[in-house]
This record gives sequence, structure tokens and C-alpha cells, in this order.
Amino acid sequence: MMTPTTTPSLEALVSDMRNLTAQVRRAQLRTLLPVVDELSRQGVPHESLAATMTAAGIPVNAAALRKALSRWRHHTRNLAAKAPAGQVAATPSLQTALPTTQQSPRATGAITSKADLVQLRKSQAPIDLNQLAEMGRRK
Repeated sequence: MMTPTTTPSLEALVSDMRNLTAQVRRAQLRTLLPVVDELSRQGVPHESLAATMTAAGIPVNAAALRKALSRWRHHTRNLAAKAPAGQVAATPSLQTALPTTQQSPRATGAITSKADLVQLRKSQAPIDLNQLAEMGRRK
């Protein structure tokens, strides 16, 4: 008596292959989200970003990109909030790839506005919290 072989049907194989393609696209999208986030914060429209990604072979529409970006931002915020005290959660950033034309507030020696604090936070240099607290006390 012959036992039936357990080979997948052609339809199941095609379905598995499509799911694999979708997973690869999701991974590519997740990899690009830090760049997309930075560009979005600089004012590049989601429609332009989606069109560029679609032209590059990662088909996505603007609404899906907006939703993925929203979920990614929420996820990275939660990671930062759950980081142990004294340890900063690693959030991917494009800061090393984008040219900076402004000097850091530390180079000028003074923090005069909230924008200087934001720039200091985004800089790659470690922040001396004692020095920052002392500057705050002097004001």
C-alpha cells in the first residue's frame, strides 16, 4: 500500500512565495523608516517619499507609509521610555549622514534657546548633565 506524499500544492507554494515577498518588502520598509522619518520631519511630503520608494521597487502608497511611520515612531518612543536609567535606548538616526551647517551650542559655549537644547540632544557628542545643570542654574 502506498502512502500519499506530503508535497505542497502549487497554490500553497505560490501563496508562501507571495508572503515571503511581502516580508522582504516589510523588512526593507523598516530599514528605511529612520531615513523616511528624518525626511518627513524636514518637510518632504509623504506622497513624494512613497513615489520614490515605489520607483525603487518597494511598492507603498502614501497612506500606508504614513501609518508605518506613525507606528515606528510610537515603537521607538516606547523603547526610549523603557530604557534603564542612565542608559539611552539606541534609536536609529540619520544625523551622521546629513550634513550639519550649524555649530553645536557646546562649541559656542552657551545655550540660549530650546533650539540649542534640541541641537545638543541630536549631536553625536556625549552630553555632560552636570555642565548642563550648572548652565541652567546660572540663568
